[in-house]
Amino acid sequence: MKKLILSLLFLISACTSSAENKKSKYLVLNDLWEKRSTRSEVTKVLGNDYVETDSGIMYRYPNSKRPEIGLFFDSSDRLIEQFVFMPEQALQQFKSAIDCKWQEAAEKKDIAHYQRIIKKGICPALSISYETYLDLNAYEVRWKR
Repeated sequence: MKKLILSLLFLISACTSSAENKKSKYLVLNDLWEKRSTRSEVTKVLGNDYVETDSGIMYRYPNSKRPEIGLFFDSSDRLIEQFVFMPEQALQQFKSAIDCKWQEAAEKKDIAHYQRIIKKGICPALSISYETYLDLNAYEVRWKR
């Protein structure tokens, strides 16, 4: 019985540590950006479940036509722009994981009979910006060279 309990504890700790060490898809996207990845490198990491666009590829939300991730390439097939939509908690984790001095602002926007706060931020050193995206109640984070 004692061996069984020890085995279960070991298994639980192994599963927990591997889950903690796994990078979020947002940090994976940042790694692809920093490496100036090619289209084939991107699809190798993110998978083949994408839709072709004029100058790039898009990954959609599951069971939706809406894009979640968009990646665009130059004539040599290297990343020149990408975006992703993420919830606020993921944005906060992303910002704290990226070594950058974020310049942030907020503005009120009148929409019909109420006001919304639009939050914006930029990391000039890494060419990353974000802005509240009201349609998804999320943030659009964009990398652009």
